[in-house]
Amino acid sequence: MFIDLGLALPDSFYSSKSVSSQDWAPVVSGKFNDSILNIWSSFPKIENVKLSWLTKNTPQTPGLDKYRNSGCFTVLRRLTVKISDSSQNYSLTTKNKVLSSYDIVSVCPETEKAFLTACSGSYEAVDIISLDIKAKIPYHLKSKSLSQAISNGIFFELPYAPAIINSSFRRFWLSNAATIAKSTRGKNLLLSSDADNYFDLRSPYDAAMLLSITGLNLGLAKQAISAAPRLCLFASDSRKYAFKSVVLVENISVPTLTDHLNEPSSLEPPNKKIKSCL
Repeated sequence: MFIDLGLALPDSFYSSKSVSSQDWAPVVSGKFNDSILNIWSSFPKIENVKLSWLTKNTPQTPGLDKYRNSGCFTVLRRLTVKISDSSQNYSLTTKNKVLSSYDIVSVCPETEKAFLTACSGSYEAVDIISLDIKAKIPYHLKSKSLSQAISNGIFFELPYAPAIINSSFRRFWLSNAATIAKSTRGKNLLLSSDADNYFDLRSPYDAAMLLSITGLNLGLAKQAISAAPRLCLFASDSRKYAFKSVVLVENISVPTLTDHLNEPSSLEPPNKKIKSCL
């Protein structure tokens, strides 16, 4: 199961013409099972495409179950906030009901202080730190700060489209991506497309090969587009249902409770269940 956490909408979405399934054919057939879009209002109905926000009003079980391979292409919602002032919290808290309507919340730090604040976990609702790696980062990426962010359950995103579009972008992309990959050792590392058009999209294995040139082995590179995004979605979902990552609240009926007691898998440790889903 491969997941792309940053995907552009087709150009026809912004035009007055109706969007057909052919507009999404290159994306849906790109061997990715899930995708996250930054713009999702007035999204058209497309065959074999499931929209996560259309089922938000129906009861759902929190956890990894709803992120298992459903056999169709799933579109999720994402919000990216640019932060520059570390003294502001930008309402990025778990109590913000507006943020709860998004599947993923990410920040793009523009200053070093904002980056350090994001790594410290001060923004409770943040799942991903997305850096502009197609240009020179105006501050130094310290391994200690990246390790702190990983310990707080925050993921780092590496979009690969800049490495394909322009040669000057590629030079900065290789340098910045290698620094992040070396500091994180592939842990909590996400690889997304962030492509503006279909021609910049690559298959999951091609994208993994591109990430492997930063020094990561191919196994860790594949995890950046498979296991890591799923864990990121699970961590984001846990923030909506769990209190301090200890108590998971789930409303169940009496028949459902009986079914759980009769299932041998219910006696398995939670960590074993999570690993079995990856």
